[in-house]
Amino acid sequence: MLAAMLVVHVLICVFIIGVVLLQSSQQANLGGMFGGGASQTVFGSSTQTALGKATTVAAILFFVLCIGISFVIEKERSIIKMTESVRQEKIEEKVSPKEEGAAPGGQSAIPAAPASPQTPPPEQ
Repeated sequence: MLAAMLVVHVLICVFIIGVVLLQSSQQANLGGMFGGGASQTVFGSSTQTALGKATTVAAILFFVLCIGISFVIEKERSIIKMTESVRQEKIEEKVSPKEEGAAPGGQSAIPAAPASPQTPPPEQ
């Protein structure tokens, strides 16, 4: 699924690049640099061309795919972390052997013999 999303994402990126390069600039002349095109407002009654509409749709798809890809990658990372922690627990269980005859409290059921002090032999 992730591979298909990435392929579509790259295709949309290439499409956006092509559409933006095909569009003609509305303020290409020197007057546009100093505010000559200020009569066009952001919410004005300008008609959008087919290339402008295609750019808008492609940009929306681009951002939706970016968010979708980030969710898919994060889900895969959490699955990987979960399997790694389970694998690590299994390795730790194999590495630390359990003592035979161990009591439930963690102490050995057979008490250790007290160490007898070494006494020197009697001198005559």
